[in-house]
Amino acid sequence: MDDTSSTAAVAVNVPSGSTLEQVDASAVTLASLVLPMTDCVLVKYRISWRFQYEDNALPDSGAGVAQCGAFIFEDDGGVTAGLVTIPSLKDDKLLDTGNGAGVLVDLADSDVSAMITGILDAAASNALGVPFSQLQAAYRQSRV
Repeated sequence: MDDTSSTAAVAVNVPSGSTLEQVDASAVTLASLVLPMTDCVLVKYRISWRFQYEDNALPDSGAGVAQCGAFIFEDDGGVTAGLVTIPSLKDDKLLDTGNGAGVLVDLADSDVSAMITGILDAAASNALGVPFSQLQAAYRQSRV
């Protein structure tokens, strides 16, 4: 920002497969290189992802994005508030015995439990801003 409050931007492009930490480090490095050459003040930086074709290695397993995990959350009033989908949900995240075997998500699985807790702790919400308060259901669903 300059002395008239006008703003400008400097962009850095990083590979789309970069982690957030790598992207953040690149932005901080760019800022430290640009600041000594300008009279302006850095007021913020923004990270955004754009598509960039990269050759991705195919997974070894029979992963299929159409076989997703559907996690339905409700609000404080018990009304369905939103859906979180996990593409190609691993078979070992499903119940393997009893009613719902092979379809219902195993809520006792440590990875599943950590994800649900993380979503609730982050105060995740639907597109209208209605926060999720608890999990209503979790199962494998075909998105074909």
